[in-house]
This record gives sequence, C-alpha cells and structure tokens, in this order.
Amino acid sequence: MAVAVPPKGCSLGWDERNKTLGDALKLLTQDKQNVFDERMFIHFSKLPIGCTIDDNSDEINESGQPTPKKSLSSEEEALYKPLYENLVNHEKARLVSGQGIDKSGNTPPQALDQVIQLNSKLFTVANIYNLTFYIA
Repeated sequence: MAVAVPPKGCSLGWDERNKTLGDALKLLTQDKQNVFDERMFIHFSKLPIGCTIDDNSDEINESGQPTPKKSLSSEEEALYKPLYENLVNHEKARLVSGQGIDKSGNTPPQALDQVIQLNSKLFTVANIYNLTFYIA
C-alpha cells in the first residue's frame, strides 16, 4: 500500500493519512496484524534494538535490567514468516536497520554506529510515546 507522506514541514494531511493507514490495518486479518507486533517485526526485520520488557512479565532480573522478550517459537516463525515477506517493504526495513541497500558504499564505521545508535533511541522513544519519526 502506497500512501504519500505529506511534504516536509507541512502539518496538513497527517490526520487523513493516519486514518487511511488505520482503516487499511483494520482490514487485515489478525494474523497479518500480528506481523506488525513489536516482537514479530523485530525478529524478522533484524532491527538493532536493545532489550525490552516482555509484555507477559513485569520481572526485572538481579542486575536491575528488564527481561528480554522471548524469541519466536518454530510454529510462530512458520506462520508469520510468509506473511512478513508479503506485507513488509523490505527495502525500507533494510534502510532503517542501518544495513542500507547497497553494501558497496563506503560509510565510515563510526558514522554507521552513530546512525544505528540514533535509530535505536528513536525507536525506543517512538514506542514509549507512540510517535512516528520521518527523517529526511
């Protein structure tokens, strides 16, 4: 589904865009919606995201760190892998993951590390406050 992003600096059009995307998401089956669940999406997209608290557990380990999310079972992987492949724009997921599209580029390692770190922080803030960031 291709929905245009409003121009940079323009506050008009976001409500309509969000409604269109929300309506499209509601039309998906529950299994297809689950592909966009944090745990599923992180597993398949391989985004560089740190430890997050398991939704089913409020446990904090002895070191004071939250428990990591459980990995997918083989049944979940078999069910959601084909759905992920069909629903997700893989080019954009690779861009966000810090791997980029073209591996032959000469991005300095320090710059790439900083972009990956920034992406991880933005993803964490976006999830906590339910925000969306568009970086141009």
